[in-house]
Amino acid sequence: MRRRAENLTRNVDVAIKAVAKGVTIGVVDATPVDTGRARSNWQASTGTANMATVQPYAPGRRLGLSESSNANAAINQANRIIDLRKPYEPLFIQNNVHYIQTLNTGSSAQAGPMFVQIAILQGIRLLNGKVFLK
Repeated sequence: MRRRAENLTRNVDVAIKAVAKGVTIGVVDATPVDTGRARSNWQASTGTANMATVQPYAPGRRLGLSESSNANAAINQANRIIDLRKPYEPLFIQNNVHYIQTLNTGSSAQAGPMFVQIAILQGIRLLNGKVFLK
């Protein structure tokens, strides 16, 4: 029983991390891009939510969705935090730019409304058909 409990904890942790990484990729890639600020501000944190904002990793103007420097940097930063998460530790993925909700309502022609919710659903779908138990 103890071994099964340990395996369950480990498997739940693996699943949480997989979903978190999938959601992060989804929200980062779907975020409309002008200067790179909104895309760069997808952040992961553990324990408590990080309320800070960061400057764009690769600032510019009219960068567009194909821009990858800010996306890669944001995903890599988040993945480092996600990988360090301990079992039972709260995990947050958030964006603190003041206009992220406006972007999520579809204010940009680059992304439709509810891209955040869609990314969350896609992240959860990563679990469908996967068995983590060993």
